[in-house]
Formats: sequence, structure tokens, C-alpha cells
Amino acid sequence: MINSNNQHPSTCHHQHSQHRQSQHFNRHRNFRNHQNQSLFVVRLFSNHRNNNRTQSPIETLISQCNPKPDKSYTNPTSAVAASLFFHDQNDAIVASVFLWERRLAGDHVYTPVTDFDVNEGDLNERIRGLFKLYAEKVLEGEVVKKLERKIENLAVEIGKFTSFLKRPKGVRVYSENKVKKEALRVEMEVVVKRVEEFRKGMRCLMDCIEGKEIGDLGVLRVHDEGNGRKMGIFYYWSRIHFLILRECRRVENGLPIYGFRSEFLKMLHSQQV
Repeated sequence: MINSNNQHPSTCHHQHSQHRQSQHFNRHRNFRNHQNQSLFVVRLFSNHRNNNRTQSPIETLISQCNPKPDKSYTNPTSAVAASLFFHDQNDAIVASVFLWERRLAGDHVYTPVTDFDVNEGDLNERIRGLFKLYAEKVLEGEVVKKLERKIENLAVEIGKFTSFLKRPKGVRVYSENKVKKEALRVEMEVVVKRVEEFRKGMRCLMDCIEGKEIGDLGVLRVHDEGNGRKMGIFYYWSRIHFLILRECRRVENGLPIYGFRSEFLKMLHSQQV
């Protein structure tokens, strides 16, 4: 007599086979879902202006990224120097903002670009906030302070020669002191104009950062000069950053023509009108 609690061997074999098939199907489904899971990519684009010069290797930059990517791929000699992959969209957005912040800090000059649909308005405002702080820091930075100290020192020297001229010690000495004072005055005027022009350029860029329209007499052009078309937000911010760096470089180089840029532009504009 067969016990009702016992099953026929063929039935047991059939159930065991079904169990194995179910396990195999679940493993395949989980693998397939993992393969099809959306990845949010942030790409770091190189730029011909930087010639891939960075303060630290791109691998170091990625290792410091916060949040860290789930995986990454680098090719520093390519136009796309790196691709950072995230399973979470918000992590990708936060990482993009972090990479812009590190760019403004001088760690790199790559352009972070999100390779997925994103609320550009929100991301744009986050990047705008970084640029506001950066521009304010540049305006109050060491470049300007160094020139302002030079102006103060020149003013002191001019004051000394002014005193000498009030107490003449012969025609020759008087003439020499007068020539030296005039040379110092001209030098100080050039430095003052450099600082003024730098501030004009930075105010123009700060208007761009604020999203304001720049008139015909703006000393700088952010949009494409050929047809005035607007760029995508990432390349727009990249261009503004390069213009800020260029202004810093020009005011440091001290070419006299830089201080007279606004005057030249006004003259050219008046001739075109």
C-alpha cells in the first residue's frame, strides 16, 4: 500500500526540474534587467585651447569625484577625455556640478557634459551659483591686489618727487626730477587703466553670468560672433571660464594696449555707425 504522503518518483523529478528552470529563468531575468538598467553618463570633453593641460591626471580627478561613478572610462588624448557612468541620475547631476566646481578651482579645464535628459534650468542655476562666487573671488583676488599695491607705491614715489620739485637744487636736478616724476605718472596711469579695463571686462562677464544681455559696446563677446547663436549651457559656461582666464592673463601681462581697449572699441563702433 502506498502512503498518500509520499509522491511518485516521476512527480518529484518533474518538480525538481521545474525548480531548476525557475532558478535559471530568474538568474537570466536579473542579469538581463541589470544589463538594461539605465546608466547616466557625464562626459569630460577636452578643448583645443587647453591642449589637455591639467593640474592633475584625469584618473586622479575621477578618483576624487563626489559622488564616485559606478564605473568610468578614460582616454586623455581623445576629444572625450573621460566618461563617468552612474546608476542614479541625481548622483550624475551632483557629480557634474562637482566637476564644474573643481574646474573653477583650477584642477582641470575639461568641460563636463551630461549625456542624458536633465532639467537644464535647475542645473544651470547650480553652475551659475558657482560662477558668481568664482567671479567675485577673481575681482578681489591677488591679481588686482598686486596692481593696486603697485599704484600705491607709484603714488608714494610721485609724492616724493613732488616734494623735491618744491625745493629745487639747481636747474639740472630740477629738470631730472621733473622728468622722473612724469615717467612715474605715465606708468601709474597705464596701471590704473589696466585695472579699470579688467574691472570692465569682469563686470561684462558678471552680466553674462547673471544672464543679462550685453549691448553693442560690451568689451567681450560670449556668443558665437559669426551669427550670434546661443550655445548649449555647458559650452556657454566653458567659454565664460576661458574669457575670465584670458582677462586675468591679459591684465597680468601688462600690455599697454589692454588698458585702452574700451576706447578702441568705442572708436570702431562710432566709425561703423
